Amino acid sequence: RPRKSAYLLCEVAERARDAGIAVCGPGVDFREIGKAIQGVADEANYDNFPMAHGHGIGSYFHGRPQVEHVRSTKDVGLMRPGMTFTIEPVLIEQKNADWEMLGDDPWIVRARSAAWSAQFEHTILITDTGHQVLTGPSVDYKALAKESLQ
Repeated sequence: RPRKSAYLLCEVAERARDAGIAVCGPGVDFREIGKAIQGVADEANYDNFPMAHGHGIGSYFHGRPQVEHVRSTKDVGLMRPGMTFTIEPVLIEQKNADWEMLGDDPWIVRARSAAWSAQFEHTILITDTGHQVLTGPSVDYKALAKESLQ
C-alpha cells in the first residue's frame, strides 16, 4: 500500500517535470528548464537528484543536448525549432539525500536512507512557436492510488 507521502512525492515530481516543460520554446536557454524544476523541488523541500539528465532524441538515443534538471551554469545553448529531447527529473523525498549505485549498472541508484523517489518523463519537440509534448499520457497514478489511500 502506498503511503500518502509517496503520493505527494509523485504529485510534486510530475509538477516539476511540467514546470520544466512550460519554459520550453525557440530561443530559450536550456538552463531555464533546470531553474524551473529546481524551484518546484525546493518549494516542496525535496531533493532534486543531480545525476538525472534529459537528453536529445534523434538518430541516436542519449545524445545532445544534455538537459540539466538542476540550476546550472553549464551552457548547452538555446532551444531551436526541430530539437527533440527529454525532460525527466528525479525527486527524492529526503533533502540532501546520500545515494549509491547498485552494482555496475549506472542506471540503478538508490538513496542510502531508503528514501522514496519519483520520476516522470516526457519527450519534447521545439516548434517555431513553442513546444509540443510527443509522449503520453502518463499512467494515472492518482486513480491507482486513490483506493489505497482511503
